Amino acid sequence: MMLLWLGLSSRSHAQTAFEWDFHGIGFEVASDFNVQANNESEFTAVSSDGIIAVTLLPWADATVSMEHLAEATISTAEQLATFDRAEIDGDAIDLGDLEGYFIVAATDDYQSYDFLLVALLLDVESSTNLVVAIGFMDGNEDEAIDILGSIYAYD
Repeated sequence: MMLLWLGLSSRSHAQTAFEWDFHGIGFEVASDFNVQANNESEFTAVSSDGIIAVTLLPWADATVSMEHLAEATISTAEQLATFDRAEIDGDAIDLGDLEGYFIVAATDDYQSYDFLLVALLLDVESSTNLVVAIGFMDGNEDEAIDILGSIYAYD
């Protein structure tokens, strides 16, 4: 019985790496994610149960520096969803070649996810900067943070 349980639990945590070759960016998600868009302007993957969606977008704004990234992240998030600015959590993030800022906000939108994680990442090695948007339902914040933490640049 113990071996059966170990076999089942290891399969439920299997990870899949997705790579966005247009911009040399990869990330890991649970094995039940499916790619919805993969082109030069967007990469989106959604879990089979629809409770988490990950979208990567290229971003170019030469006026934004690390000093102003927190406010730029909030402004970008406001373009994606409605939320109370007073009730967001945010922090800087360092992913090696990618550095940035992320926020997590509870959304007020009727037909959206319960929460939205938005990150602006600056690539210190190239001109490819990213918007990362991860929509998720209540109870899935750890998985959303893990996905953000798994993002890497290649090439």
